[in-house]
Amino acid sequence: MTRYPKTSKNFWNILIVDDIKDIHTITRNAFFEEQILGLELNFLSATTEKEAINMLDKYNEEISVIILDMALEHNGDEGVNVLDHMVNKLKNLKTQVILRTGYPGKPEVININKDFPHVVLLEKGETENEDLILMVTKAITRYNNI
Repeated sequence: MTRYPKTSKNFWNILIVDDIKDIHTITRNAFFEEQILGLELNFLSATTEKEAINMLDKYNEEISVIILDMALEHNGDEGVNVLDHMVNKLKNLKTQVILRTGYPGKPEVININKDFPHVVLLEKGETENEDLILMVTKAITRYNNI
């Protein structure tokens, strides 16, 4: 299921990190034939913390946006671990992060807003396709301006 980033500047690479494979399909379908800032989107997939970290290690800032589920395979804070790896180990502050969570009031989520101000929270189940497209468009705009 993993596709590799296109290195051409004619694409925005978006990494979807979620252990529910249908989320990958639904997200891709939301962006069917969409272009952002005149460029096509290239979707990459990871379903575990390890896969996401491997993709970041390999491609780092070539990934424009990560749509990251907070709780992955163990329903813990694997998404936070991915975010921590990206920011603190890779020193990547360019890639924009949309953190999907079903628990917006959870202390870990509140701390994310304090510790990682470039992360945008997206509450699961309450987002329409148009909202997701708008969030990704804003994230790519920020990425493009860094």
